Amino acid sequence: MPKLAFSTLACPEWKIDHVIRAAVASGYQGVELRTAGYGMSDIMSDPAQSATGKVFEAAQSRGVTIASIATNLTFDQPINPPVVGTVIGDQEKTVRQAKRMIDLASSLECPLVRVFGFHRSGGESLAKTTKRICNRLAKVVDHADKTGVRVSIENGGDYITASSLMDILDTIQSPLLCASYSAAVALRGGESPDAGVTMLGNRLAMLKVREVDHNAPVMPDFSMGQWNAAITGLPANAWIVVEHDSTHFATDKGAVERVLTDAATSIRRALHAGSAMSA
Repeated sequence: MPKLAFSTLACPEWKIDHVIRAAVASGYQGVELRTAGYGMSDIMSDPAQSATGKVFEAAQSRGVTIASIATNLTFDQPINPPVVGTVIGDQEKTVRQAKRMIDLASSLECPLVRVFGFHRSGGESLAKTTKRICNRLAKVVDHADKTGVRVSIENGGDYITASSLMDILDTIQSPLLCASYSAAVALRGGESPDAGVTMLGNRLAMLKVREVDHNAPVMPDFSMGQWNAAITGLPANAWIVVEHDSTHFATDKGAVERVLTDAATSIRRALHAGSAMSA
């Protein structure tokens, strides 16, 4: 059965001990830790800004898995000026940053590092953008070999649906590259959650679920329809990651744990109902 985690997107002001306590109290097996990388960060639980041993011990002592390190790294940066830019420009910056995140994840026994593809540049074709992204991403995936970490690329930008992510996955074709699928993002591209889950199949490592109303942290109904088909159709080893925007809690910080608990209860109930029906 898929495992449950929540993203620290909802709670950037929580320190790592608070994150882990909330995971246990709210019924989650793991957490996805957001990071701004090595540099300035206003995320209090950012693993790149904390002592690795402290983060690992906090999670391990409570039986919580650090399911993913969520970066905002992208690999779409244009070569500028064309051709000459490959010589005088720094084309490897995000590659180096992603490699460091893989090393960090490995030290935390974290199985996934989340990255993005992102936008095409100017009037270039998506195929050309995909080629540039894949050339860089392949180096990151190679670095993950024998680390116990996989690179998880999430839909967004010009790769908003599962079908567009498949172009990248099929080009690199490595067991060390998998998908993180944000169903709410794909819906904006006209793709239903269950269709995306089916298309990605065993390449899907994380299903991201979040509010369907931008004005309130209200989760979709997981007991029926396309959302139920999505969560019950996941690979058994996948994670369901609950995301909420922190702006929903600007005036009521105490609501975060209540909302996380409600989401975990709703998802777990739907998963158990699905298992009972298929038994």
